[in-house]
Amino acid sequence: MKESLSVHIRTAKLPLRSAFVTAGWAISSRHVMLVELRAEDGLRAFGESAPLPALGTETFDRSLEALRGAAHVLTAEPIGPAHLENFDSVFPCLEQTPCARFAVETALLDLFARRNGLPLARFLVAGTGGQAAPVVRVNAVLTEEDPLGIASRCRDLAAKGYRCLKIKVGVFPLAVDVERVAAAREASPDDTLIRLDANGKWSIEEARTAIHVFRHMGIEYIEQPIPAGAMEALRRLKSDSPIPIAADESAHPLERARVLLVEDACDLFILKPMAAGTLVACRSFAREAHAAGKAVVFTTMIDGPVARSAVAHLAASIPSVLLRHHGLSTGGIFPDDPLERNVRDGQYFLGSAPGIGFDAGELIGWYPSSDHDAISIRVPQD
Repeated sequence: MKESLSVHIRTAKLPLRSAFVTAGWAISSRHVMLVELRAEDGLRAFGESAPLPALGTETFDRSLEALRGAAHVLTAEPIGPAHLENFDSVFPCLEQTPCARFAVETALLDLFARRNGLPLARFLVAGTGGQAAPVVRVNAVLTEEDPLGIASRCRDLAAKGYRCLKIKVGVFPLAVDVERVAAAREASPDDTLIRLDANGKWSIEEARTAIHVFRHMGIEYIEQPIPAGAMEALRRLKSDSPIPIAADESAHPLERARVLLVEDACDLFILKPMAAGTLVACRSFAREAHAAGKAVVFTTMIDGPVARSAVAHLAASIPSVLLRHHGLSTGGIFPDDPLERNVRDGQYFLGSAPGIGFDAGELIGWYPSSDHDAISIRVPQD
């Protein structure tokens, strides 16, 4: 079945409750584009582009330009499953803009899932004989400098059911990071996993020193300890590290992740589908990695609820990744985030609503208009 569509692109500035600081970048708001597809019978589907150039994506303006081009393709003729199957040939305008590509692919998947009356996770496994999980375990993210503040936050998170903490390191001196991690370990239940993320801040010598210091602190893994371009250095670091090494920035785009997989250069892959530009190919890569004995953790780029919901459904559709906690609990960073209701007891509950699970009116109300004008492209009239 093919759909005749109109396309609406709404831009918004989403303020954060407080600045989000990593070793490589800091933000206090997110500029996003909400892509809405409307079918002739009123069915509405959504995708989101939230570029973050600090992580190697396109700029906001370039993403918006690419989405305009994609909107003309989407309205030029009726849309069907073949547009997903031949995505890159149908949408060449999205080739160099991963966030825009992610938004359009997500919107199409949401459209077809809603049309079939299925949550996106179940739509992704339809016809494969697999089953989608109803929940995904998630980690909390800690950026506080003060060890006492870290300890207080960890006690609060433990009471809320979190059993996996991701602590940003590399922003402060190593001695401070050690105090922060020790405070988190002391304040958390014994079964709590602690993972560290340096965002590529350390040199290989600094990374080796940090690994040596943290080796007896029960660290699940260290994410992106050295800069993304140092692929051979990452392989050497991984080869003799007593702590598993995860690749994040080094694993984007997916072509680089495949090189890391072939070279056995890391123990885990941290995939951001919006930076990779695709849910579908990330799902395929996760299965490749699992077959090679490597784990995959999905996370986001401090995105709005549409993007995060899509990634949660992706994770729920892959049995092998459910063994890990995923970076999907960042909604508390935004005031009144609608996905906060989905996160309970350290888990993300998908629910049974079709598609990515949002009511159109709720979404349009949550993404406030920015200074940019909304863009509407309708089906050409004969």
